[in-house]
Order: sequence, then structure tokens, then C-alpha cells
Amino acid sequence: MRSPYHLQNNNSLVFQFMVSEYLAICQAFKSFEIAVQNNNYEAANMALIRLLGYQDKNLFPAFFGYADKGLLQQLQSSCQSFNLNDEDKKQPAQKLNLHAQKAYSLCYQVWKTVENRPLSPSSPLFELASPYIPKIQNFLNKIGRLIAKLFLQFEDDETILFFLLENHQIVDEVYKAPLVKKVFAKMFPQGLKTAEKYIIKQYSKRGYYHLLPQVLEAAKELQQKK
Repeated sequence: MRSPYHLQNNNSLVFQFMVSEYLAICQAFKSFEIAVQNNNYEAANMALIRLLGYQDKNLFPAFFGYADKGLLQQLQSSCQSFNLNDEDKKQPAQKLNLHAQKAYSLCYQVWKTVENRPLSPSSPLFELASPYIPKIQNFLNKIGRLIAKLFLQFEDDETILFFLLENHQIVDEVYKAPLVKKVFAKMFPQGLKTAEKYIIKQYSKRGYYHLLPQVLEAAKELQQKK
């Protein structure tokens, strides 16, 4: 039986957007942390632009029409779409959206702090940004834990399973753990080979024969991964 999160209600595709945006957010935030450590204002600003979108200091951030959407706003939009397509009012996307909003608010505070810094070399970036970094990381960790749990709701969705296989490198890098193998182990206790066969069977039914070599290659990579 298909899970209520399957592609029929479009949540499968939206979930892939959510995961992709989350991974990109984590990478951008890592770049920001490195820039802060190196006291590199330009690199820090570029990372914040990725997270927030371009900002105008004269406008409140809610005026999205006056600024390009950054990754955090994109994640919020995806969470809202995911929520609308779900019949369960307790859907974790509500929490994901809330955590993304709080992370956005904190990043915006960092941007304002850096933007309004005294024009003095005695104001290192670390002193300005370091109070916010653990708080932002806390909300990103909460988002990550919720996403990891949501993966388990797609155990019979071949598109999500293939997405996981193809992106195992970046997913494990962001989570700093072999998350993909753990998720597959929970969904397919019989082993990764069972998951591989399931994906191939489902894609063959849909006539996606051109994807089968990619499935086999990605599964092989994950299997050989330590």
C-alpha cells in the first residue's frame, strides 16, 4: 500500500525540494562559519545572501517582493506546499517551517549586525557573529532530525529512494554520519539489495528503463561505502 506521502499528492516531489534546500542551507551556513573564523566579511556576506536572498536595510524582511528569495525562504515555501497537500494536520512540515522561520530571523539579525558594524578594524567578524551561530545551528539540527524521520514515510516511494541513493554523498556529509545507510536499513531490513530490486521493479513498471543503470551504480557506491 502506498504511503499517504506518495507522488499522487505531489508531496514526494515537494519533499525532494525540501531536502535539496536543506542540504544547500547547511552548505551555505558552513561557508558562513568558515568566513567568520577567517574574518572574511565579503565571504560571510555572500553566504548570508545565499541564505536570506538580497536584502535592503531600509525594508523589513517580510517584503519578499523587494528581495530575491534565499534558501531559507525557499525551504519555508516548500514546507507550506508540503503541508497543504497533507491531510494530517499534525504534519511535521509545520515544525520544519517554524524552525526555518526562526533560522531566517537569526540570520537576518546577523546580517543587520554586520551591516551596521562600526567602521573599525577593532570589530572582528567573530565577535559580531559568534553569539548567533550556535542558535542558528540548533534550528538547522532540528530541521535535519525531522527530515531524517520523514524519509521513513517514503519507504515505498521509488523516487525518494532513488533520490537518497543518488545524493548519499552530500546527505552523509551534511549529517556527518552514514545516514543514508541507516535509513535504508530501517526501511529494508533485508538489505540494500532488496531496496535496489524494489526501485528497479517500480521504475521498470513506469517505463523508466534509462534510469536503471544509474540506480545500479548509485546502489553499488552506497554498498561499498564504509
